[in-house]
Amino acid sequence: MIKRSSKISSVLRCGLLIFLLSIAIPGCKKEAPPPAAAPVKPLPAKTAPAAPGAVTATTPVKPLQAAPSSARKAAAPTPASAQKAVQNQISTAKLPTAAAAVNLDFTSKRDPFKPFVQTPPKQSAGAKSRTRDPLPIQKFDTEKFRVSGIITGIKENSALVIDPGGKGHIVKEGMPFGANDGRVKRVTNTTVEVEESFSDDFGKVRKRLVKLTLLRKK
Repeated sequence: MIKRSSKISSVLRCGLLIFLLSIAIPGCKKEAPPPAAAPVKPLPAKTAPAAPGAVTATTPVKPLQAAPSSARKAAAPTPASAQKAVQNQISTAKLPTAAAAVNLDFTSKRDPFKPFVQTPPKQSAGAKSRTRDPLPIQKFDTEKFRVSGIITGIKENSALVIDPGGKGHIVKEGMPFGANDGRVKRVTNTTVEVEESFSDDFGKVRKRLVKLTLLRKK
Protein backbone atom coordinates (compact mmCIF):
# COMPACT_ATOMS: atom_id res chain seq x y z
CA MET A 1 0.00 0.00 0.00
CA ILE A 2 2.81 2.33 0.88
CA LYS A 3 4.64 1.47 -2.33
CA ARG A 4 1.58 2.25 -4.36
CA SER A 5 1.12 5.67 -2.80
CA SER A 6 4.79 6.47 -3.38
CA LYS A 7 4.41 5.63 -7.08
CA ILE A 8 1.36 7.86 -7.35
CA SER A 9 3.19 10.74 -5.72
CA SER A 10 6.19 10.32 -8.03
CA VAL A 11 3.88 10.29 -11.05
CA LEU A 12 2.20 13.46 -9.84
CA ARG A 13 5.55 15.10 -9.32
CA CYS A 14 6.67 14.18 -12.83
CA GLY A 15 3.46 15.48 -14.31
CA LEU A 16 3.75 18.76 -12.36
CA LEU A 17 7.35 19.15 -13.49
CA ILE A 18 6.39 18.60 -17.13
CA PHE A 19 3.58 21.14 -16.80
CA LEU A 20 5.88 23.75 -15.34
CA LEU A 21 8.45 23.12 -18.06
CA SER A 22 5.79 23.50 -20.76
CA ILE A 23 4.84 26.89 -19.32
CA ALA A 24 8.42 28.14 -18.82
CA ILE A 25 9.80 27.22 -22.30
CA PRO A 26 7.35 29.37 -24.38
CA GLY A 27 8.01 32.36 -22.06
CA CYS A 28 11.75 32.32 -22.97
CA LYS A 29 11.09 32.91 -26.70
CA LYS A 30 11.46 36.52 -27.95
CA GLU A 31 8.21 38.00 -28.96
CA ALA A 32 8.08 39.97 -32.29
CA PRO A 33 7.45 43.74 -31.91
CA PRO A 34 3.91 44.75 -32.54
CA PRO A 35 3.22 46.39 -35.93
CA ALA A 36 3.33 50.24 -36.09
CA ALA A 37 0.04 51.91 -35.75
CA ALA A 38 -1.34 53.43 -38.93
CA PRO A 39 -1.46 57.28 -39.00
CA VAL A 40 -4.78 58.61 -38.01
CA LYS A 41 -6.32 60.71 -40.75
CA PRO A 42 -7.95 63.90 -39.51
CA LEU A 43 -11.62 63.92 -39.89
CA PRO A 44 -13.00 66.59 -42.19
CA ALA A 45 -14.36 69.54 -40.32
CA LYS A 46 -18.02 69.53 -40.10
CA THR A 47 -19.56 72.56 -41.64
CA ALA A 48 -22.91 73.74 -40.75
CA PRO A 49 -25.42 73.42 -43.51
CA ALA A 50 -25.75 76.62 -45.44
CA ALA A 51 -28.91 78.51 -45.04
CA PRO A 52 -31.19 78.52 -47.99
CA GLY A 53 -30.32 81.37 -50.37
CA ALA A 54 -26.85 82.07 -48.76
CA VAL A 55 -23.74 82.32 -50.92
CA THR A 56 -20.59 80.56 -49.75
CA ALA A 57 -17.18 82.03 -50.65
CA THR A 58 -14.54 79.64 -51.83
CA THR A 59 -10.88 80.48 -52.45
CA PRO A 60 -9.89 79.45 -55.97
CA VAL A 61 -6.66 77.55 -56.26
CA LYS A 62 -4.40 78.71 -59.10
CA PRO A 63 -3.07 75.85 -61.17
CA LEU A 64 0.68 75.68 -61.62
CA GLN A 65 1.76 76.93 -65.05
CA ALA A 66 4.81 75.65 -66.84
CA ALA A 67 7.52 78.21 -67.60
CA PRO A 68 7.58 79.31 -71.26
CA SER A 69 10.33 78.05 -73.47
CA SER A 70 11.61 81.61 -74.15
CA ALA A 71 12.23 82.19 -70.43
CA ARG A 72 14.16 78.96 -70.24
CA LYS A 73 16.32 80.03 -73.16
CA ALA A 74 16.98 83.42 -71.54
CA ALA A 75 17.88 81.78 -68.23
CA ALA A 76 20.52 79.62 -69.88
CA PRO A 77 22.34 81.81 -72.47
CA THR A 78 24.65 80.24 -74.96
CA PRO A 79 28.44 80.75 -74.56
CA ALA A 80 28.59 82.95 -77.69
CA SER A 81 25.88 85.34 -76.46
CA ALA A 82 27.44 85.50 -72.98
CA GLN A 83 30.86 86.37 -74.46
CA LYS A 84 29.30 89.08 -76.64
CA ALA A 85 27.53 90.59 -73.64
CA VAL A 86 30.81 90.71 -71.68
CA GLN A 87 32.58 92.41 -74.62
CA ASN A 88 29.82 95.02 -74.84
CA GLN A 89 30.15 95.76 -71.13
CA ILE A 90 33.95 96.17 -71.44
CA SER A 91 33.66 98.45 -74.48
CA THR A 92 31.06 100.65 -72.81
CA ALA A 93 33.16 100.86 -69.67
CA LYS A 94 36.16 102.18 -71.65
CA LEU A 95 34.21 104.93 -73.42
CA PRO A 96 34.58 108.26 -71.53
CA THR A 97 31.38 110.06 -70.78
CA ALA A 98 30.76 113.67 -71.70
CA ALA A 99 30.83 114.69 -68.04
CA ALA A 100 34.27 113.14 -67.55
CA ALA A 101 35.80 115.01 -70.51
CA VAL A 102 38.56 117.39 -69.42
CA ASN A 103 39.02 120.74 -71.11
CA LEU A 104 42.76 121.12 -71.65
CA ASP A 105 44.26 124.51 -72.43
CA PHE A 106 47.65 124.38 -74.16
CA THR A 107 47.94 128.10 -74.94
CA SER A 108 50.32 128.71 -72.03
CA LYS A 109 52.42 125.61 -72.77
CA ARG A 110 55.66 125.60 -74.74
CA ASP A 111 55.50 124.33 -78.29
CA PRO A 112 57.14 120.85 -78.26
CA PHE A 113 58.19 121.25 -81.92
CA LYS A 114 60.12 124.47 -81.20
CA PRO A 115 63.84 124.10 -80.46
CA PHE A 116 64.70 124.64 -76.82
CA VAL A 117 67.76 126.76 -77.67
CA GLN A 118 66.61 129.91 -79.42
CA THR A 119 68.90 131.16 -82.16
CA PRO A 120 69.63 134.88 -82.14
CA PRO A 121 68.18 136.94 -85.00
CA LYS A 122 70.28 137.07 -88.11
CA GLN A 123 72.25 140.26 -88.59
CA SER A 124 72.72 141.99 -91.87
CA ALA A 125 76.04 142.05 -93.67
CA GLY A 126 76.68 145.62 -92.53
CA ALA A 127 76.13 144.76 -88.88
CA LYS A 128 78.47 141.76 -89.11
CA SER A 129 81.19 143.85 -90.70
CA ARG A 130 80.72 146.57 -88.08
CA THR A 131 80.93 144.17 -85.16
CA ARG A 132 83.96 142.40 -86.58
CA ASP A 133 85.91 145.40 -87.86
CA PRO A 134 84.05 148.68 -87.17
CA LEU A 135 85.13 151.65 -89.26
CA PRO A 136 85.70 155.13 -87.78
CA ILE A 137 82.60 156.35 -89.61
CA GLN A 138 80.53 153.75 -87.70
CA LYS A 139 81.35 155.14 -84.26
CA PHE A 140 78.82 158.01 -84.37
CA ASP A 141 75.10 158.32 -84.99
CA THR A 142 74.03 159.29 -88.48
CA GLU A 143 72.35 162.55 -87.39
CA LYS A 144 75.64 163.87 -85.94
CA PHE A 145 77.39 163.98 -89.33
CA ARG A 146 77.51 167.13 -91.52
CA VAL A 147 77.66 167.12 -95.32
CA SER A 148 80.50 169.46 -96.28
CA GLY A 149 80.48 168.92 -100.05
CA ILE A 150 79.20 166.74 -102.89
CA ILE A 151 81.34 165.62 -105.82
CA THR A 152 79.36 164.98 -109.00
CA GLY A 153 80.67 162.12 -111.11
CA ILE A 154 79.82 160.57 -114.48
CA LYS A 155 78.45 157.28 -113.06
CA GLU A 156 77.82 158.15 -109.43
CA ASN A 157 78.20 160.93 -106.94
CA SER A 158 80.27 161.01 -103.76
CA ALA A 159 80.04 163.20 -100.68
CA LEU A 160 82.36 164.62 -98.06
CA VAL A 161 80.94 164.30 -94.54
CA ILE A 162 82.41 165.56 -91.26
CA ASP A 163 82.05 163.55 -88.04
CA PRO A 164 81.61 165.12 -84.55
CA GLY A 165 85.39 164.90 -84.04
CA GLY A 166 86.04 167.14 -87.06
CA LYS A 167 87.41 164.38 -89.27
CA GLY A 168 86.27 164.19 -92.91
CA HIS A 169 85.09 161.03 -94.72
CA ILE A 170 84.37 160.38 -98.40
CA VAL A 171 81.24 158.25 -98.82
CA LYS A 172 79.61 156.65 -101.85
CA GLU A 173 76.47 154.65 -102.52
CA GLY A 174 76.49 151.26 -100.72
CA MET A 175 79.09 152.17 -98.06
CA PRO A 176 78.40 151.60 -94.32
CA PHE A 177 77.48 154.74 -92.43
CA GLY A 178 76.73 155.51 -88.78
CA ALA A 179 76.46 153.45 -85.62
CA ASN A 180 72.94 152.15 -86.31
CA ASP A 181 73.90 149.70 -89.06
CA GLY A 182 73.32 152.33 -91.72
CA ARG A 183 74.27 152.19 -95.37
CA VAL A 184 74.43 154.95 -97.96
CA LYS A 185 71.46 154.43 -100.25
CA ARG A 186 71.83 157.43 -102.59
CA VAL A 187 73.90 160.59 -103.02
CA THR A 188 72.13 163.45 -104.80
CA ASN A 189 73.33 166.95 -105.65
CA THR A 190 72.09 168.27 -102.30
CA THR A 191 71.58 165.32 -99.91
CA VAL A 192 73.05 162.08 -98.65
CA GLU A 193 70.39 159.40 -97.95
CA VAL A 194 71.30 156.76 -95.36
CA GLU A 195 69.11 153.68 -94.74
CA GLU A 196 69.38 152.24 -91.23
CA SER A 197 68.20 148.84 -89.94
CA PHE A 198 67.09 148.34 -86.34
CA SER A 199 65.11 145.83 -84.24
CA ASP A 200 61.92 146.91 -82.50
CA ASP A 201 60.62 145.70 -79.13
CA PHE A 202 59.14 142.56 -80.75
CA GLY A 203 62.41 141.53 -82.39
CA LYS A 204 61.36 142.48 -85.92
CA VAL A 205 63.93 144.17 -88.14
CA ARG A 206 62.73 147.54 -89.41
CA LYS A 207 64.29 150.15 -91.67
CA ARG A 208 64.26 153.93 -91.74
CA LEU A 209 65.69 156.55 -94.08
CA VAL A 210 67.85 159.44 -92.75
CA LYS A 211 68.61 162.40 -95.04
CA LEU A 212 71.66 164.63 -94.49
CA THR A 213 71.43 167.94 -96.36
CA LEU A 214 74.39 169.83 -97.80
CA LEU A 215 75.23 172.97 -95.84
CA ARG A 216 75.03 176.05 -97.99
CA LYS A 217 77.57 178.80 -97.59
CA LYS A 218 76.26 182.19 -96.56
